[in-house]
Amino acid sequence: MVVNAPEMQGWKIIALRQPMAVGFVLEYEELIFNTSEMFFYPIIDGNNLDLIIYAKGIDKYDEDTVGLYGLITMDNILEEYDCVMKIRKYDFHDIENEEDKSGLIPLRELRKYIDDCHNKNKIQVN
Repeated sequence: MVVNAPEMQGWKIIALRQPMAVGFVLEYEELIFNTSEMFFYPIIDGNNLDLIIYAKGIDKYDEDTVGLYGLITMDNILEEYDCVMKIRKYDFHDIENEEDKSGLIPLRELRKYIDDCHNKNKIQVN
């Protein structure tokens, strides 16, 4: 669609990846992000939204690897724009190390949560 967009003075058309439905699995070597089994915990700091993302078995891997593939996972769930513009910070934790899981929200609810926060002006686009 972007390739076929007409030229318009003052406009620049940019192609952005669209979100995928939660339920996919991202694998890198033995690191697995199964989005159906992942959760999040939101932290609203002023007008900013930070997320703690919980997945199984990620504490076996170094922080950089988990961060890279975790961010790719989030990019696919949220879509490219929302992933970087509506979330200030991501932190990835192993859910198996979490004693109290009562406040965690299933990852399938993340897009709705972000849209609700944004629409209620709890968070701003960075």
